[in-house]
Amino acid sequence: MKSKIISEIKFTQQPESAKLSEEVDTISERDSFLQDQNQCVLCGSTLKLSHKIDHSQLTASEKADCIVCQISLRRTSATLH
Repeated sequence: MKSKIISEIKFTQQPESAKLSEEVDTISERDSFLQDQNQCVLCGSTLKLSHKIDHSQLTASEKADCIVCQISLRRTSATLH
């Protein structure tokens, strides 16, 4: 009788690997946003971010470059208030 109960428990429980894969597949909106902002869309490496503030023109600019792919992915400019 004991062996039958043990085999039923093993059958109904999920394997540990299945539990881990479910957790890994789930990514929060915040983490997804940070990944989009900080990683290259082509190779996944971390982007080099540069910021420049021009106090005379009251502007701030940002550049995001991938060193591995040798491409510029983002250039933005904003006015300071």
